[in-house]
Amino acid sequence: MEDGETLERIVGLAGCTEESLVVEVGPGTGALTRKILASGARVRAIEKDDRLFGYLCRTIRRCGDLGDGLVLGDDGEDDNDNDEEEEEEACMSVRSADGRLEIVRDDVLKVDLAAFAAGFESQTTLQTTPGCAARPTLMANLPYNITRDFLKRALPLGGAYTSLVLMLQHEAAERLVKSTPGSSDWRAMNVIVQFYADARYLFRVDRRLYVPRPKVDGAVVEFVLKDPAARLAVPSEAAFLSLVKRGHLQRRKVLTNSLRPLLEGEEIRACLVACGLSPEARAQELSLEAWVRLSWAVEEALARASKQDGDSV
Repeated sequence: MEDGETLERIVGLAGCTEESLVVEVGPGTGALTRKILASGARVRAIEKDDRLFGYLCRTIRRCGDLGDGLVLGDDGEDDNDNDEEEEEEACMSVRSADGRLEIVRDDVLKVDLAAFAAGFESQTTLQTTPGCAARPTLMANLPYNITRDFLKRALPLGGAYTSLVLMLQHEAAERLVKSTPGSSDWRAMNVIVQFYADARYLFRVDRRLYVPRPKVDGAVVEFVLKDPAARLAVPSEAAFLSLVKRGHLQRRKVLTNSLRPLLEGEEIRACLVACGLSPEARAQELSLEAWVRLSWAVEEALARASKQDGDSV
C-alpha cells in the first residue's frame, strides 16, 4: 500500500500521536512507517523479507532515518550500489539516528509479540519521554493468507497491546466484524474475536490503491484488545477455545452430536438446558455469552463424571 491519503487516514484513525508507541508488521518499503513517524509516534517494525529489510537498512544508514524513501527498481534493487549487501545479510536489526525507529528482521508468526512490545521499555530515549503510552498499538498490512494464524497469536495479547489496526481482505473483514449469531457466516473465529476484543470495521480500500494490485478490495479493521481481567470469565481459556472450535467443526449439526465424545448426548442436552439453551441448539446459533455459559456447564459435567469415575474405582 503506497497511497498517501489512505495511509494518513489509517494513522489518524489509529490515534497515533507523539505519545504513541507502534509495532508495525511488514513495513515493506516504509510507506506506512513514514506516516506513523510523521505523527510523532515511535515505531518498532518486523520485516521478514530479506530484500525489503536490506532496502530499509540502506535507507536508514544513508539518511539516518527513512527520509523520503528510495525507489525500488523493477529488478527489486534500489537505485544505489550494493556494497553493503554482505553486512546487511548478517544484520538482524537497524535503528534510526534519533532512536524513534527500529526495524527487526524476523517472522511475525514466530516472534514473541509480547516480548517484542516490551522492547520499547529497553530503549532509554523512550523511558525518559513524558506521557508515553504504556502499551503499543500493533499495525499491519498482512498477507491475506496468514490473517487467521496471525489473529490467533495476536488477539490474546491484551496485556501487551492496546489494539490491532490491520489491513485485511474486505470480505474476510466483513465476516469477522459484521456477522451475527445465526447467520451463515458466524464461525468459531467470530466468537474468539469477540472474546478477546471489540472489533470495528473502519473503511474499505479499493484494490487499485495497492501495489502490486490484488484481485479483491481490502479493508481496515481495528481490534481494541480487552485486558485479560476484563474478558468474560471462563473455566480456562484453553478449555473454552477448545469447546468453541469443537462445536464449530460441525456447526450446522445439533450440539448434542457435534460435542461428542466430550460428553454423552444426554449430558450435553442437560448442559444446554441448564444454560437456558434449546436442546436442539447448533453452534452457529450461539453467541459469545451463550458459549461462556455452556463452557461452565460442560466443565461442571466433566467434573461430576470424573468424580464418579474416581468413586467407582
